[in-house]
Amino acid sequence: MQPTFMPWLGYFGLILDADEFIFLDDFQFVRRSFHQRNKLFLNKDKAGCITVPVEHTGQQQMSLNAVQTCRNKKWKRQFLGALKHNYSGAEHLPYYYNFIEQWIEKEFLTLADFNLYFIRFVMDELKIKTPIGLSSHYKVAGQRSEKITTILNQTSATTYLSARGSFDYMLEDNAFEQTDVECQFQNFSPKAYPQSQTTQFMPYLSVLDSLLQQGAVETLEMVKQSAGKYLSVQQMKLRIQV
Repeated sequence: MQPTFMPWLGYFGLILDADEFIFLDDFQFVRRSFHQRNKLFLNKDKAGCITVPVEHTGQQQMSLNAVQTCRNKKWKRQFLGALKHNYSGAEHLPYYYNFIEQWIEKEFLTLADFNLYFIRFVMDELKIKTPIGLSSHYKVAGQRSEKITTILNQTSATTYLSARGSFDYMLEDNAFEQTDVECQFQNFSPKAYPQSQTTQFMPYLSVLDSLLQQGAVETLEMVKQSAGKYLSVQQMKLRIQV
């Protein structure tokens, strides 16, 4: 998976389930995607996107480990202020705020570094010990599925655990015919947990929402709900046909 900005619970479910997790840090950056944005509460009963500003270089195609985060002090103040205001009722905000402030204020060379810093912190908090690697450390050529297939072959993988959102482009790329590795697609919907801003549960927010609302122990239990919940390629195709 690409190192995305403050990923959701399911992202950490994939890391937890894997024997080895490779961050696709040199894959193409997509503007206004989860590479640079994710959802948190912006007000009472309302969730919306938080977007990290990046430097505009004018280049059409850049990798995540080449895109630079914008050193925008105003955005940093606004993000931290919004977090304090909108999560003032969250039990674990005092515990996590110091880390978030230090992370946001720290200067990073690339967006990949910025996102990975947060992801590694959450892994430590949840005590997820899965070995990790970077795609930039492999000799990888080609585009999209072809690059992933190369990594799978170089790691001697037997099973590839993937987000469901990858299925369409992998089908388009004919990726399932390129490798003998079994592909499985995550089938995970988070269960409701208490959120201080609303009585109507809002799913699919950043993992940070769960950490602030209920702490690391309960967040890990939420992540574990994804264990073993995967669909085969054939099951995914049948769902499309239906």
